[in-house]
Order: sequence, then structure tokens, then C-alpha cells
Amino acid sequence: MQVSEFDVEHLKQFNTPISPKEQILRHRHKHDENGSRTSDSSYSESEDGPKGSDDTTKAPIPLRPGYALRGIISEEIEGAVVKEGEQGIERTGVNDEQELKAEEESVVEALGEDDISNIFDVASGKEELSDFVKASEIAGIDGILSDGESLTIFAPTNKAFAKQPDEFLQTYLSGDWNKHLEDFLLSHVANSRVESGDLTNEMQVELLNEDVLLVTLDPPEIDDDINITSLDINGANGVIHEIDSVRLPLSSILNVVEFLELATMLDDIPYSFSSFLEYSTLTNLTDAFATASPITLFIPTDEAFENSNEGLLTYLGENINSLGKVLANHATAGNVYSDQLDGDIQTYEGNALAVGSGSKGIEIMSASDEIQANVISTDVIASNGVIHIIDSLLVPADILKTFNNKL
Repeated sequence: MQVSEFDVEHLKQFNTPISPKEQILRHRHKHDENGSRTSDSSYSESEDGPKGSDDTTKAPIPLRPGYALRGIISEEIEGAVVKEGEQGIERTGVNDEQELKAEEESVVEALGEDDISNIFDVASGKEELSDFVKASEIAGIDGILSDGESLTIFAPTNKAFAKQPDEFLQTYLSGDWNKHLEDFLLSHVANSRVESGDLTNEMQVELLNEDVLLVTLDPPEIDDDINITSLDINGANGVIHEIDSVRLPLSSILNVVEFLELATMLDDIPYSFSSFLEYSTLTNLTDAFATASPITLFIPTDEAFENSNEGLLTYLGENINSLGKVLANHATAGNVYSDQLDGDIQTYEGNALAVGSGSKGIEIMSASDEIQANVISTDVIASNGVIHIIDSLLVPADILKTFNNKL
């Protein structure tokens, strides 16, 4: 089989240091070698990829949001002892519940409801949450936490962040991964106020990044293996519960290829990408897209391929090198978020995509100022980059010229 010259090594030359996901996996592997205890539900790579619709086939990627990549490290609960009660979660060992309630009411009465600090200011005043606070400021979500109404933060303590490899936060805090950092942090914030008395076993809590958090009791945990260590730290606009490990949303787990595979398998996602995945395999680019970091992909939907010139697709299927150039023309180095989609963007193929706002939103123009594609969905965050979904193929002008000359 003819293989495109735009193979794995071609794209790897654009790689920057390893992605947050790879840092976590290497960190876990190092701990495994040293004999540390790790979670039975840890993530593992599959060699086979998606298998289609066979009911007996398991997906090669975790389907539940927040699936853990964390080692289980025992830690004493500081402050209140947390336990399951008949009505949900109770706190004991610090103050009687009635005393706590009376104390809160006296503070409200003394200060007035408008004078109570918001939950971000409350978190800022707690030394053990300084890493979460710093990251929130860098990601720009401090305003959401300050001004939002009826929120719950499941806030990782500094010890929770320390369980991750050093490069994890360094990468996210570098300024090049801001939307990744935002999604990571918002996977710890619920869009409703959920106090300890509201928590029930097997409760699902919707989060601001559209993820879902699972609460279990006895012992009180989230996502099966993250301990809730402190409850009901109240603010004017919500409540904080401290946790002993960070959550890892899908954006920290799935690389760009894995996301496309998952999206294609799920019925509730309006787009599928089987054509792009199939052609990537044919041109030996799948591993390159999965490992380049950071990378931005402009991904045509299956419908975009169906609406393309049938003769052109036949030509590309018979000329693998040209097909590889077309696919490489949909990728660029770095995290290019939606607010950066303006001006020329250099692709791996070597062409410059002219991107800007048009009557239908963000448009990608050809050299002759004709619309090549519309961006129909932006900022799909993956562990090694970002995906924007488009409604047409981005075919380089030289390949179009060659094809037209053969007609």
C-alpha cells in the first residue's frame, strides 16, 4: 500500500513538550514501578480502536466523565470527620450541627447578607486552596466564581494538586492552554448549590463544563475514589466542599483522535467523523494526530465528505500522497482557540488558511477569497489540543489544479 509522506515523523517535528495527559500517564507509570498503590480503574490505551456497533465490543476509551487517572493515596481528614447519615452526609468531630447553623446565622445577622464574601473570596482566604485560587485567576474564571449565583465548588486542596506530576500544572498555567485549564477547573464547579444535607448516594451533579460528577456515600466520595475531606464552607453565592484529589475531565483524558472516535460512536452528538478517521488511517496520520502536542484540527464532518465532489474523492482515494496533503491541510501546530481564529493560520501542509468572521460566523477562505468552509462548532478541547468542526474539506489549490487538469 502506498503511504503518504506526511507520516508520523512529519507531524512529530512540530511537537512541543508532552501533553498533560502524557505527563499524567508517565507519572502513574513511575509510581507503579516504585510499588505505589494505584487505582484499579486507571486509564489504559487500547491498540484496536473502535470496533463498530457490535454490542460485545467495549470502547477503547473511558465513556464516563471524570474517569480517574489518579493513584489512591491515603490521607487523614483534617477538621470535620465526614460520614454517611440516614439523610445523606453529616459532619461530626468539630461542632454540633446546631451550633454550626447558629454560628452561620449569627454571622449573617451581624454582617448583613450583602456583606458575606462570595465563594471565590472565601476560597482565597484559605491557604490550603491557594493552588486552586491561583489557577482560577489565570484561567479567568474568578469572575464566574465571584459573580455566579448558587454554585458549588468541589475544590481540590494543595495536597490534591501535589499528587499530579509537576509538569501538569506548569503546562496548564503556561498561558498556552487556557481553555484547557478553564475546562479542567470548571469540572469542579456545579451550577447549583449542593450542601452536605443534599448529597445522596449515586447522586449525579451537573457541572459548569457540562460534565457530570458522581457522588457516592459510605465513605463520602466523588467519582468513586476522590474523598470529600471538608464540607459546607459557605459563601454568599454558594458553598465549597474540599476534596483530596483533582478531577480529570474528558478534555484531560482523550486526545483529539480518541475524541473523534468517541463522538462518532455516540448517538447524542450531532456530528460523526468516520470518514476523516478512515482517511487518516489510510494515510498513516492517525498516530501523528494523536501524539502531536499541542495541535489544532479543523475537522470536516461525514456530511462534509458526502457533499464533496465525488470525482475528487475518488481521485484522492487513488492518490494517497495527495490525500495525506489534504488531511495535513486541516491541522496546525499549537492550541488555536476560537478567539484566535482571525488572520492567516499556517497548516502542516505548508498552506496559510485565511480565517475570519463572516455572515455565517467564522469562515475559512481560499486564496481567491472564496469561502472554503464554515466553522460550525468551536473549541472542542482534547488532551493534546483543540478541535474546530467545519462543513467542507480544505483542499489545497495545487491539488485542486492537478485534479482539474485530469478531467
